[in-house]
Amino acid sequence: MVDACIHYARFQKQAGVTGTNTMRRYYPVKQSQEHDTKGEFVRKWLPELNNLRDDPIYSPWTITTMEERMYDFEHGQHYPKTTVDSTQTGKDARQILWSFKGRKIVKEEKQRLLATYVRQADR
Repeated sequence: MVDACIHYARFQKQAGVTGTNTMRRYYPVKQSQEHDTKGEFVRKWLPELNNLRDDPIYSPWTITTMEERMYDFEHGQHYPKTTVDSTQTGKDARQILWSFKGRKIVKEEKQRLLATYVRQADR
């Protein structure tokens, strides 16, 4: 049996709320491609994408006009039109988040957390 406390700590770490670990920002397209290689999850929960082959099912907003005709798929009708460039917003988010690392308040909070939660012998 796996200890639930370990899972709780891992959830916190992955969420980036422990204050001492590397910030994590996941890219949903990459996660889908890696963990749903055949698009089964996507097809189950987004049946409007069932006509698409595996590659564009993870990013239907990239489908060309010719592919729309091939798959009988129309942006805005079968799937919402894209309003955000996830690649660019990801880069922007990383830049903003990593800029916090140098802030005085962040450094102070890190020291406070270490002093509160890490035993002196472990430092």
